[in-house]
Amino acid sequence: MKLSSIAVPPRQRTDLGDITALATSIKRLGLLQPIIVDRDGVLIAGCRRLSACRSLGWEDIPATISDEVDAGVKAEIEFEENHRRKSMSWQEECIAIADIHLKRRAQSALDETGKWTQVLTGELLGVAVASVNIALNIAHRLADKDSHLWTLSSVFEAMRHINQERETQLLRELAQRQSSEVAPSIVEPPEAPDIAASRKEAA
Repeated sequence: MKLSSIAVPPRQRTDLGDITALATSIKRLGLLQPIIVDRDGVLIAGCRRLSACRSLGWEDIPATISDEVDAGVKAEIEFEENHRRKSMSWQEECIAIADIHLKRRAQSALDETGKWTQVLTGELLGVAVASVNIALNIAHRLADKDSHLWTLSSVFEAMRHINQERETQLLRELAQRQSSEVAPSIVEPPEAPDIAASRKEAA
């Protein structure tokens, strides 16, 4: 559908936020979820996607046409899209980032295109390199669904927990190393001569 033919009525969400990251994602992967319009080309859902595509200079956009939708249902659809959308948990994000990084690294090795780095993953996903590094440190621990990390509320708590575990392990290893060291041998002094016996022998 031509972007120029789409009408955007007043929206429930007035602040679309920064659409730069969304536009970058759409440019790289394409529009994964079409916008929704009615038969007259009036936007029902997908205002941020529409704005991102316009910022990319697109002339056409994939759209799903919803027939015979009254004003009440349109408002409900818009509300559902904005309100019910569930963000990934920090655990899911870590697993996803690590998975993408490892797959990209493996593919680059097969293609012999050079070493894939955490910097490249960060640029690809639009996240800080530190976030990639943290994800790689945490993701393998999250493979265990019974891990305590699943009960923590943030990635910062998770890193604090991991650092405490590492510190405890280092202290334990240091203590074991010190206890296993051989104590210096104690040399007993020679027995004192029996002076009385010596005098008797001399007499």
